[in-house]
Amino acid sequence: GAYDIYTIKINQLCPDTSSSVVNIKLCDNHFILNCRNYTESGTYTQVFQNASGCDSILTLTLSLGSIEKPVITVHNDFQLGTHLSYYTYQWFFNGKMIAGQTDSVLLVKENGDYFVVVTTENGCIDTSEIYKVTNVTSIHNTEPVSYVKIYPNPSKNQIYVEASAEINIVVTNIAGKEIMSMDNATVVPVTELTDGIYFLRIYDGENRLIKVEKVIKMK
Repeated sequence: GAYDIYTIKINQLCPDTSSSVVNIKLCDNHFILNCRNYTESGTYTQVFQNASGCDSILTLTLSLGSIEKPVITVHNDFQLGTHLSYYTYQWFFNGKMIAGQTDSVLLVKENGDYFVVVTTENGCIDTSEIYKVTNVTSIHNTEPVSYVKIYPNPSKNQIYVEASAEINIVVTNIAGKEIMSMDNATVVPVTELTDGIYFLRIYDGENRLIKVEKVIKMK
């Protein structure tokens, strides 16, 4: 009666622990795996018992996203754009892709049906409704500025701009917020900008938007 005795049974270490990884990138606001509903991006684990009675660990790497349908807007009568900023753009004319037209704006050169396919940074994709153009005349069939060159890109300190005529530049972040603007611009200083992606909105001397260039500020 002076002592207590405890008996403990300990199983041997599991010889057959297994694991697997699932990577999911989805344009939705939730994802269900094995009856569990995930509503935020992240890394999650689920533990099951395998045939040997040991742990089977499933690791889920989940990236959720969404995209708002693009709506075509009109600038200065003959330039099409979108109501929001997106990561990539591809313009179409009468159902066919327009080669090289991947800027956020498109200078319209002929009448017809236009639409744009856009993506977000996390890869979500959507297509605008068709926008019908009927008011183009020959006087508007050439771009106000025929030549624009931007270099280097990516850049650490400054970006040089060459153009066939005087241009003005507005720098915006990926959300479309204006960061800086310059008239008759030849150099864009980026030293003080946070590393990341920006857009140079290039206007001619009459303040007509002629081109949008995506640039990268790097360390």
